[in-house]
Amino acid sequence: MGQRYAVPGFLVLLAILTGAGFWVWGGTVNGSDPEPVVGEYTAFRHEIVYACGDRETGDQGFAPVEIHGLDAAGIRLHFPDADGWSVVANLPEELVVVRQSVRFCQKHAAYRHLGVCEGYVAVYEGPLGGGGEVCQLTDIPVESLPGFYRDKLDQAMAFNQQPEEVQAGLRSEMEFPDEATLHAVMENLDELRQD
Repeated sequence: MGQRYAVPGFLVLLAILTGAGFWVWGGTVNGSDPEPVVGEYTAFRHEIVYACGDRETGDQGFAPVEIHGLDAAGIRLHFPDADGWSVVANLPEELVVVRQSVRFCQKHAAYRHLGVCEGYVAVYEGPLGGGGEVCQLTDIPVESLPGFYRDKLDQAMAFNQQPEEVQAGLRSEMEFPDEATLHAVMENLDELRQD
């Protein structure tokens, strides 16, 4: 009678051990863990980095519904590098998306600084080192200015390569928070001409 129950008992024991093994290893013995995705409780932060280097945090909280279910590849498609996005994903816990803007922040948008364009003194948008466009090309040839001022203009054009103490001096003399200050300096600059 013992042999009669031996085979079914062995099969029951084998089934129990197989089930226990599947439960312990979670079914990953022959497969891989699924790719983590953005979920309802994924922490989310959106930042903007402006041309002047200032950062602004936009949306912060849980991930928006429209990106729920996206894995790392899907996130990169939704926030493409070509459009100025960079992504830091630690899914499913956290997602940070950062956009590089070609514009200046609200504070620095009104700033102007002096530089050189085509041999003339020029007024550039934004703060020194921000890569702003020419706003105004003056009729003051750089060569008509004293040597010390020409040197300052050259340093301003290579602002990011200057030591910190030189940058601080240039900011106080060549960078202006508003148009009124700029116009006052431009009047004085006209008096420095040596032609």
